[in-house]
Amino acid sequence: MVSWSRRVGSRGAEGRIKAIQYARSHDLPFLGYVSVSQLAVVEYARHVGIQDATSSEFDSEAKNRVIESNAGTDNVRQRVGR
Repeated sequence: MVSWSRRVGSRGAEGRIKAIQYARSHDLPFLGYVSVSQLAVVEYARHVGIQDATSSEFDSEAKNRVIESNAGTDNVRQRVGR
């Protein structure tokens, strides 16, 4: 199993994508929180042919953003549990 304990921002995104690719291609489970889930979507998009897939969190001007972040807006709330 591959797991991550915390988020490191765009600095470690490509390394995490490679780890997710390894886990997927070797049929290994992986565990992560929100950013890892987003990166799993990016990795899968690249796997199916969108080579420059990314998240707006890492590159807001990219052409193929498969994750659109609304971080920084006033109407965003995160809620965990009740």
